[in-house]
Amino acid sequence: MILFGLRRFALIAFGVVGATLLVALAVVWFSDTTAARALPRTFYFAGAFFAAVTFLGGTGIYYPWRRSRSEREFALNASFLYGLIAVILIGIGVALEVFL
Repeated sequence: MILFGLRRFALIAFGVVGATLLVALAVVWFSDTTAARALPRTFYFAGAFFAAVTFLGGTGIYYPWRRSRSEREFALNASFLYGLIAVILIGIGVALEVFL
């Protein structure tokens, strides 16, 4: 059960990182910026987006008494997942900025 969840998380994280990398490469391709400048910023923006989704997803504007317990648990679990992805994306952005 845990291995299935870890595999699913890895697939989601790699998909998000891959999509972010494609956006960064498109920015480099269509603008006159360098990869050393565009790659970290793209990962920072993606990480900030997921951090905002984390905050709004777990504490979003809703009426708590209209949600069932399972819906609240799902929102909280999803916010932890998005928060971890935000940390990973920002960490990749920092690593790219340091090493590029």
